[in-house]
Amino acid sequence: MKIVNSLKNYFKYKNLPEVFIDDLKSMPISKIFSTYGFILIKNFFSRSTIEKTLNEINKVLEIGDLSLTEKYMSDAVNRDSYFLNLILSENLTFLNSTLLGKDYFFLQTYDIHANTYAHQWHRDISSKTGGYIDFCNNSAHIIKYAAYFESSNSGFFVIPGSHRSNLMNSVFGKDMYDITKKINFIKSCRNNEVLCIIPEPGDLIVFDLRILHCAANLDDVQKPSKNSKQFRKKVLWPSFGRKSFFGESIYQYYRFLRKDFGQVRFEKHAENKLKKRGLLPQNYEKISTEHLTWLKDNIMYPEVFNPMLFLDDMHKTVRKFRLNFFNNNKIGKYEHIAKLNKKLSEVQTSK
Repeated sequence: MKIVNSLKNYFKYKNLPEVFIDDLKSMPISKIFSTYGFILIKNFFSRSTIEKTLNEINKVLEIGDLSLTEKYMSDAVNRDSYFLNLILSENLTFLNSTLLGKDYFFLQTYDIHANTYAHQWHRDISSKTGGYIDFCNNSAHIIKYAAYFESSNSGFFVIPGSHRSNLMNSVFGKDMYDITKKINFIKSCRNNEVLCIIPEPGDLIVFDLRILHCAANLDDVQKPSKNSKQFRKKVLWPSFGRKSFFGESIYQYYRFLRKDFGQVRFEKHAENKLKKRGLLPQNYEKISTEHLTWLKDNIMYPEVFNPMLFLDDMHKTVRKFRLNFFNNNKIGKYEHIAKLNKKLSEVQTSK
């Protein structure tokens, strides 16, 4: 574990892959990310950006400043142009190019979460059995950001190194609240042990989509507890991919395989801006049989999508699925994405 030991000197206050925004460009970001599969960047967003972003989130989700209602929205760029400008900043561009190389693109998946907690251990992308997917080398191909704009008693739990290891896969699919007593939490960062990060407003976590992680409410002694007091929480989740076979495949997963996410072609102004900066995938708006076949053979996803795997948005089978999604989710935290699916199901042209 020579690399881990050599990284200890870079962490100012504790043995965590934690970087302060002022030190971002002087740190060995690629080495840290390759070793642990994630990095916590403190004070990434300014106070004014935090305030403005909270206003935009509340507006899009139609909730008040003090609301504790759970809300979820996908495809943020198509909801409000503000969210695109937010992720095209100089510092985020530096992170993307450092971790993914100069040839990277926006994966389009970009969720808005208010007061939600994914407390089941999961990988955003996993093998059929819930394990990590070997991309044949140590380079990052798909990364995701957790951008915190409001948070207090919320923990982001992660297993360092699980982006390329199955050693801790016994927790996959388990509810954090159910297994808390069986887990030893650590204050330092060691591969294949559970680490609890407590983000503050303005913090940014960048992680490999393959890493094991979850989120949970914390009690007074900072342990996961479903009975702890609920506080407001607002997080944005944009993702980027390397221009590679794997990166393109994950774009196809979010854009064409997961019909429930309701992603559609970018609004023209967003499309032009992304195209100008070279941030559109090679197969933008093109269903790729090659990539979808690879996903079908290698990626875990609900079987309900198999009959729709190679169908476009206007197919009557897809439209029927989206209408059913609306009927099942029109009330509750998914109501906004349910309304979007209903709108998409009403397309007149069908096959």
